[in-house]
Amino acid sequence: MLKTLALLDKDPSIKKHYQDRFKYILVDEFQDVNSLQVKLIKELLTEDSSLMCVGDDWQSIYGWRGSEVDYIVNFEKYFDNPKIIKYDLNYRSQNTIVNASNEVIKNNKRKIDKEIKSFTNKGKKIYLYMATKEEEDGVDKVCELINTFKQNGYKKEDILILYRKHVMFEQYAKKFNENDISVPHKTIHSAKGLEAKAVIIIGLIGGNYGFPTIWGDDSIFEIIKKTDHELKMEEERRLFYVAI
Repeated sequence: MLKTLALLDKDPSIKKHYQDRFKYILVDEFQDVNSLQVKLIKELLTEDSSLMCVGDDWQSIYGWRGSEVDYIVNFEKYFDNPKIIKYDLNYRSQNTIVNASNEVIKNNKRKIDKEIKSFTNKGKKIYLYMATKEEEDGVDKVCELINTFKQNGYKKEDILILYRKHVMFEQYAKKFNENDISVPHKTIHSAKGLEAKAVIIIGLIGGNYGFPTIWGDDSIFEIIKKTDHELKMEEERRLFYVAI
């Protein structure tokens, strides 16, 4: 990206070549762009070209690798005279899930206000199980649930276990091996966009290994820029929104 920007800046003829080539530019997943990507978009745009960006600020979950949610939240600050179209109907999820995720994300301050509605009202309940300790009854409860799902005809790929960090799944993996249980399991980041008939989110205990995970940045980086814990909590809420 850096070399591309340097080339466009160094050679006006190459820059004009690509500006002439791309009259219509579409950016998907715009909530995940970083400053270099926005700069590249601006380099390619002219008065004769058009830009369309599609994204959901509520699903911006890659701040840890450089994405900046402000580009979509305050889009008009970075691009002149935009037309903003809010898409507020969810075709994927039923009303229980949509309402729950709305309740989570409304606690964030840096967001575009939307009232998301579901296409269907035939929703099943969301169940919350509070374990005494993860390693005591928490793991056993998940094993019990998976066996129940399988008895009801669910296949392995119908069940998905989600967690914030891989370390949270280690004690589950040991128990699964002992009981010959074999359930797709992923971090929430890697599962973005996937679906399953039964989803189990584990490790909702906070701290360094649980969810939400709020930690300070590298100590050297902290000298340059102090960690904004509220911004980190907002990203954790967006991540939980994605999980739901």
